[in-house]
Amino acid sequence: MPNTLIGPSSRTRKHQKIYQNYLREHPQTNACSFCTLATDSRNKIIKETKHCFVIKNRFAYNTWDDCAVNEHLMITPKRHIVSLHELTSDEKDEYFSLVCEYEANGYSLYARAASNITKSIAHQHTHFIKLAPTRHKFLFYLRSPHLLFFK
Repeated sequence: MPNTLIGPSSRTRKHQKIYQNYLREHPQTNACSFCTLATDSRNKIIKETKHCFVIKNRFAYNTWDDCAVNEHLMITPKRHIVSLHELTSDEKDEYFSLVCEYEANGYSLYARAASNITKSIAHQHTHFIKLAPTRHKFLFYLRSPHLLFFK
């Protein structure tokens, strides 16, 4: 199982445990969960293009950059790649057109490099995170899976 270090994003303890159980029960050695997006009824596809899916993150972050997360989507190429540099020219045009569209609509963007130790799914994906308009006044982290207190 990948390392679950705390970064600028966090889930509540309950949501983190649900996510860790999912990772244990669905190891990436069997099938990539992003490669089977269209056939998995648990996924909510927001938008589909020729080369990409935009989906609702089933394991959304609860806080990001000290703010509550109002919505957490992800874009992923349909073709299995581990890094953005593997996209073809047509895939890049479409991928970055979608990234620009969501960024213009108020979403923050985050993508992990293939070598990032906190990346839990090897299939490249970019997070689209819409934040609440105010920061938490207080955040406190304790161990992993962590306790996250915020107000």
